[in-house]
Amino acid sequence: MFRSSSFNESGRKIKSDIIINGLKEGTIEIYFNKVQTYIENWDQHSFPSRSMRDVLENISGIIAKFLEKEYLEEYLSMSEKNLRNVFDNLHENIFVLDQEGTILECNRPSTDCLKSGCGQISGLRLEDTGYLDAQAVDRIIGQTCEHGAFSFETVCSCADISKTVMVDACKVNYNGREAILCIIRDISKTKEYEMKLKGYADELKNSGDLKELFTDIIRHDLLTPAGIIKGFTEELICEPSCEEKNLALEKIHENINRLIYLLDYATKLSKLERVEEIPFEEIDIVPVLLMVADNLQISADGKEQEIVVDRDLTCPAKVNPIIEEVFTNLLSNAIKYSPQGSRINIDFLDDANHWKIIVKDCGDGISDQDKAFIFDRFRRADKKGIKGSGLGLAIVKRIIELHEGEYGVDDNPDGKGSLFWVTVKKA
Repeated sequence: MFRSSSFNESGRKIKSDIIINGLKEGTIEIYFNKVQTYIENWDQHSFPSRSMRDVLENISGIIAKFLEKEYLEEYLSMSEKNLRNVFDNLHENIFVLDQEGTILECNRPSTDCLKSGCGQISGLRLEDTGYLDAQAVDRIIGQTCEHGAFSFETVCSCADISKTVMVDACKVNYNGREAILCIIRDISKTKEYEMKLKGYADELKNSGDLKELFTDIIRHDLLTPAGIIKGFTEELICEPSCEEKNLALEKIHENINRLIYLLDYATKLSKLERVEEIPFEEIDIVPVLLMVADNLQISADGKEQEIVVDRDLTCPAKVNPIIEEVFTNLLSNAIKYSPQGSRINIDFLDDANHWKIIVKDCGDGISDQDKAFIFDRFRRADKKGIKGSGLGLAIVKRIIELHEGEYGVDDNPDGKGSLFWVTVKKA
């Protein structure tokens, strides 16, 4: 507000409000020292009106427009600063790319991750920064241009550290041209937590499976021999004849051995189910199998069977001593299911980086339907008259899995019988 120093009470003033966007933002006042002002050579066309009120309102309008423009510029500048501040303080890495994959804009976390300033990476292709590989960038551009938006999980390199990220991309208008806004979020911790949760879930499941295992054993196998023992014990109490007593004692002895066998195998399997990895050492597996064959020779002699092994071979492997359990199960099964006077062949094949151990019998063989589940616990082929728990091959399966090997069963190519095989890594 400007006031003349010679202004007095006899003068007059007029004032007008300054309106910006419909709101009163100020007042302009003009003071006159004389009641009437004379202007010579008044140019009607160059001045809007003889009325000072009109002049004042015109001046007020000019000031309002100027202030409004200044206000808008200041507002836009502040908005830009606020948006940039938000943009730079997001944890996600954000890139604006053209359709060639060139970086048009990025936020501070992106430049910090790449250890560069924005000016150093703007204008570079994203794949050239080493942050994402060319295949991932091409996928982002291709899918986003085609569908308008795209999300996928991939791996990126940030400060020489690889991490799992989720990429969300969409089309945007940037400086009047079509571009791709790419938001990249680190989900490494999330994936880590997911793996831990999965591990906990697996542990809980294994715990439940373990309970189920012993429940199955009790229901499936232990109750039967226990009932037999109970029955024959009751017969002995009634003082039967000597011959009957001996028969009862044989049955009791047989079923006690069966109980011990089942409990021993169930314990072994339950322990193996809880183990994630085992230590390996260099062991020649041929002497191990020869020792197993010698231990089972009495059973084979009882059925006049011949166990054939090439004793001159050398097969050094990376195994755990528990591998003996695999050979024991495979060979004892071959003896059990092979007929009287038959031959059981054990072969060692050189299979690239592995040794393939084959136990070939001359039994009744296994149907294709049974082959699909014979290595599962409590699942065994229908062998009438031959007792079994269905745990032996489940133990074979678990031990070979811990050795990162393979297992299987095929028909004996020489005729009747089966060919069980496993593989272990060479030393």
